[in-house]
Parts: sequence; structure tokens; C-alpha cells
Amino acid sequence: MFRVGLGLLVSVAMTTVAVAGTDCGCAPAPAAGCGTQYVQKTVCVPQWVTEQRTVDTIQYVRQTQQKTITVCRRVPVTQQGTRRYTVMVPEARTKTVNYTVCKPVYETKTCNYQVRVPVTKTVAQEYTCTVPVYKMVNKSYTVMVPHTEKRQGTRTVCKVVPVQKTRTVTCDQGHWETRTEEVPCTPCRRLLRCRKPCATSGCDSGCDACANDCAECQPTVTVCRKVWVPNVVTKKVPVTVCKTIKEDVPYTYCVTVCKPATRTCQVRECSYKTETRTRNVQVCEYKTETRTRTYQVCKMVAQTCSKQVNYTACVPKTVSKTCNVTTYKVVQEPKTVTCTVCVPKHVTKTINCRVCKMVPKTIQVPVSTGCCTPCAPKCRVRRTHRCKTRRAKCQTCGTAAGCDAGC
Repeated sequence: MFRVGLGLLVSVAMTTVAVAGTDCGCAPAPAAGCGTQYVQKTVCVPQWVTEQRTVDTIQYVRQTQQKTITVCRRVPVTQQGTRRYTVMVPEARTKTVNYTVCKPVYETKTCNYQVRVPVTKTVAQEYTCTVPVYKMVNKSYTVMVPHTEKRQGTRTVCKVVPVQKTRTVTCDQGHWETRTEEVPCTPCRRLLRCRKPCATSGCDSGCDACANDCAECQPTVTVCRKVWVPNVVTKKVPVTVCKTIKEDVPYTYCVTVCKPATRTCQVRECSYKTETRTRNVQVCEYKTETRTRTYQVCKMVAQTCSKQVNYTACVPKTVSKTCNVTTYKVVQEPKTVTCTVCVPKHVTKTINCRVCKMVPKTIQVPVSTGCCTPCAPKCRVRRTHRCKTRRAKCQTCGTAAGCDAGC
């Protein structure tokens, strides 16, 4: 369908280009008798055929053999030897060390200094203060006295009542069935059933070439499948549903109500008055005095001393020691082992092989009648009505000519 549509599109495009060339005067009309004719032609088409062929293959047979090998074993050898090594022995020594110490030297000096000495005296001072005056006054106030009252009200109560209803239910009451089918055996599946190694090296066909080595494989395989057979049944089932019902129920409740009440009490009222009083205040004054004091000055004088210091030095000493040295000697021993080897064996067998053969087929082929359709021009119309043609090479005669000359 895509090819037909593309051919129609190319045909319409060629027709449009031809009309445009005729209108602008770039290409002449095609010659009389030109067209496309179809002739029958025989071609070879590939077709796959399954044939039986006899091939020589190599199969490996396991055999148990015994062979002698050489095993290396390490044998320990103990010998006595003398080893010399150096140890550090501590030794007590004495040396004289000179050191410098600073010795303090004290010196007495005298200096004058001034101090401010406080002198206290008593002075009379007047001050103003506020004195509180208290008196009792009667005052009225309002309090809220609580009272309990009973009132009637209505409240909504929800009750759950069971109701019988019918519901439509759809369920699948099917069952499992085991069915036997024959399916084509793919080459890869044949290899899994055959479990034999592929003797073909460099398989170009993938699993098909490897599957040819198995003679017991069949083109079809019988498979058992478990299939679910549905049985949809619709039925009505009684269901008990809980329904909520609302009811208005009268009840009595108590309410606490506060009522205002006026009461009288005595309150202590405070007022203030101003008074002038006299008090004695101590005033501190400072006077300057000159005094003398004695102090000590310390100077550090350097002095060289010496002392004997005991210390421990490590002296190297060579010591000889006799010890046992163990070395290992490699000894080769023969050993007989049992091993399994694969022995190749030539086997001739018949296998199914897919062969591609060329089968003749007759088809219709379009041929040219000997003339060539002028090349389609690429016209570009301008105000001057000039046309530019595209020179193309004809597919039939091979002449590179413009649209005006044709082929």
C-alpha cells in the first residue's frame, strides 16, 4: 500500500512538473509512441527445504586411567649451630656537672609618700517627707451568687437496626483442565532436550546449526498445559445490613445560674500629708599628710657551682649462643593417581538439515520502448518570465542534455 501510494505521489509530481514546464515554455511535449511496457522474466527465489544428511561427528567417551606422577614433599632437618649476637649491658658511671645559680641579695631603702586621711564630723540637716494617714470607710460591692435549676431538653439518639436486603453477586466457579498440544520444536529447545555438545565450529546459523547434531530431536513436541475454564455465575444472596435510625428523646439536666447580690464592707483608706523634719548627718572630709616608709629591694647575683651526677650508660657486648636450626629438604616421590579422560570416537549419523534452494519464479518487469521522456525542468518564474532548466543525465540513453534538447 505504501509503494502504491508513493508511486501515485511520484506520478502526480511528475505530471505537475510537466505542466509547469509546458506553461513556462521550458520543455517540449513527449514524442509519440513513448511509454512503458511489461515483459515476463524468470528469476530465482530462495526457499528453505528440510533434508536428511549423513555426517561424521566426534563423540567423547569417558575412561578411567591410572598414571604415575612425581610429588614433592618437604622433610624437616634439625641441626645445631652457634649464633653470635650483640647485647647492650648497662654500666653505672659518675661525672662532674657545672651549673649556674642566682643568689638573692636584699637591700633596705627609705621613701616619702603622701596619703589622704579622712576626717568625719556631724552636721544638722532638714528634709521633707510624706507621712501616710489611714481611716476606715464603708464600701458597697456586687457579687454573683450561684443557684442550681432543673430544665427539660430534647436530644437526638442514634440506634443501629439490622435490615435484611438482597445483593447480586457474580463469581467464577470454573475449574482447571490439563490439555495436550503439539508445538513446533525450535532449535534452541532441541538443544535443551538433547543435552549434547555442539560439534559444529563457527555456527553461522545460530541455534539451527547446533541443533543439527541431535538425531533424536523431532520437529514437534507434545506439551501439557494447565488451562483455567471459566464459569461465571450470577446469583442473589441475602445480606444483613445495619441501618442507623435517629430518635429525639427528652431528658432533664441541671444548670447553674449566677444571680447578682449587693453587700457592704469596711475598707481601710490611705491618704498622705507632707512634714518637715531635722536629722544629723555625718560628713567625711579628706586632708593630705606626708609619711615615710622603709622597703627592701632584692637583687639576683649569678654564682657558679659544681656537683657529681651518677648516670647509667649502655655498653655493647658480644655473646655466643648454641641453638637448634630447622631446615626443610624437598624430596621427590612417585605417586599413582586415578583420573578420568575423554577419548574421541568417530560416529556417523543422519540429521535433519535446512537447505536454501533457488526456485524459478516468473515476474512482470517494466522495459523502455526506446525513447526517453524529457527531463523535468526546475522552473523559477519571475517578473521577466525567464526559466532556468536543470541539466540531468537520462537513465536510458545516458545523454546529459537540457530540457529543451531532450535525450
